Amino acid sequence: MIYLKTSVGVELRGEDMLIAALQSNFSGGVLTHFTRITGYRQRTADDLRREIQTFFRSSGLSKENIVLGIPRKDIVLRYLDLPPEVADNLKQVVQYQVQSFEPTDEDKFYHDYTLIRGNGAGKKLSVMLAMVRKKTLDDILQTLLAAGIRPVTVTGSSLGLANLFLRNGKDLQDKTYILGDLGISGLETLALRQGSVVYSR
Repeated sequence: MIYLKTSVGVELRGEDMLIAALQSNFSGGVLTHFTRITGYRQRTADDLRREIQTFFRSSGLSKENIVLGIPRKDIVLRYLDLPPEVADNLKQVVQYQVQSFEPTDEDKFYHDYTLIRGNGAGKKLSVMLAMVRKKTLDDILQTLLAAGIRPVTVTGSSLGLANLFLRNGKDLQDKTYILGDLGISGLETLALRQGSVVYSR
């Protein structure tokens, strides 16, 4: 078995912090390490940092490739249908859409987007736009940095699970799948079509 890369995911689920390591290889991914830190919000920064350091030290994992998964409730998803003429300026057009959701200077968003379909000439562009309030994410990042964790990227927790499913699945291009992520606050449903996430609620 040849391992190519190890990623560490940190997920905030309710009052718990979940840390898991995934080793990637040619056949998919293998979950190798996992820990749950209960009541992380009530821990002191020093206590939280010590427990995290103990986990990384005992597992031999590196902190260089950490992915942060944030709860779906903190993410605002919008599905945009745009004319094909904006394809060359899609980034700017999406930025205008984000600004329309920001009623005040204090209510700013970090955002990212993906083109769901519309690569063909003359086809309408369908875009999935994901936004998270800057204050929400900044507060999370501040907590993690104080605990010695510096994520290299951020994603929705359930979107990370969907990507793992797609990565390990076979013959997904012509099929549609529905995934359910049952959490403390409810059930999230994701629709996957032709190897991509096309819907989340």
